[in-house]
Amino acid sequence: MRLYFLLILLIAGCTSQETLDEKPSEPDSPLTTGKWSFEYELAPDTVLKQYVSIDSTFRFTFHNGEEEITTDPAMIGGDSIYIEMPVYHTYFIGTISETNTIDGNWYNPARGTDYMIPFHASVSEDEMMDSKGVTEEQTYDVSFSPNTDDMYRALGQFKTSDGSITGTFETETGDYRYLCGETVDGKSTLQCFDGSHVFWFEFDHTVDSITGVFKSGTHWHESFEGVRDDAAELRDPFEITELVSDEALAFTAIDMDGELMEINEETFANKVTIVQIFGSWCPNCLDESRYFADLHARYADQGLQILPIAFERSEDFSTNQIHLQKYTDELKLPYTIYLGGKASKTQAAEKFPMLSCISSFPTSLFIDGEGNIRHIHTGFYGPGTGVKYEMYQEATESIISELLDESTL
Repeated sequence: MRLYFLLILLIAGCTSQETLDEKPSEPDSPLTTGKWSFEYELAPDTVLKQYVSIDSTFRFTFHNGEEEITTDPAMIGGDSIYIEMPVYHTYFIGTISETNTIDGNWYNPARGTDYMIPFHASVSEDEMMDSKGVTEEQTYDVSFSPNTDDMYRALGQFKTSDGSITGTFETETGDYRYLCGETVDGKSTLQCFDGSHVFWFEFDHTVDSITGVFKSGTHWHESFEGVRDDAAELRDPFEITELVSDEALAFTAIDMDGELMEINEETFANKVTIVQIFGSWCPNCLDESRYFADLHARYADQGLQILPIAFERSEDFSTNQIHLQKYTDELKLPYTIYLGGKASKTQAAEKFPMLSCISSFPTSLFIDGEGNIRHIHTGFYGPGTGVKYEMYQEATESIISELLDESTL
């Protein structure tokens, strides 16, 4: 069995999308198509449950509330199965039983070669949790790691209906994206698996307050507490990071051919530029990259350019090159990604010393046609935040229009 897994991993590493699409539409497998339940064991007392759809080509669609994440066709051989998640370099390896279940592990090599979370999957007849028939929207002013030096604020934004709950936690560095779960006898759970993270929130939930625990995979947990406050707000993302000097924006980065590139005033001349400080491992960055690709499609012919600078987890350039090329291909990005360095806020801040800090991946710089940093946006409120995402889009496109208008004067 282990040898087979090694072989299938080797195949996965060198098999193109085109080859996968040429697989038979109905491989010889006992796997039933339709709706399944995946259960991830974060701890003996913590099991995250997610609904997954399997189609006739053995593509798996993972459901997080309103979000759907669909894989390429799984690789199946005998009783073994390999499922690779899109964008992120994470994957499932499991064994299909004669009773039509799958048992195995989800692997995330970015957190270490031995990082894995056990999972069990089986055919499900339960209804998927969603936010249909919303009866109440709630906002809580939340403190994570309260009463410690690591405390940070968040807004818990929830929609509840007939025992189901959906929503997210918004922080000043981004949001926890699409969460869904249930409320039973005053205790709520919210959860998601997005291909990069396994998030689990469990909390006592009343009209006035929440108190609970957050777990991320098997490597992190912290407590949180909050009070109901529908008027609560976080700081304006455009006001968190500041300019601390007037030095020109200039730095070096590595292109995907391994060449060291100079980014300087010539790069920005007569262009409106968004410098995206991000990581391919970051789900908020993924949402932002999709949005920036859309902005590029709409504004490039007017003079907008997107300049993504990636800070990656690997020390090996070849590994980062593979990850960033996959990111580019799967998102169909029409522009080049550059490597800025290691996935470290400290290292990113050293690359941009004119900023007060880099407190979040992503952070975005809006540059005018003379190379001046005009606006800085920290974090990202993605589509899982609803109205906040719409407000962010309006503000961003207003800035772009203003800077483009200036460049034509």
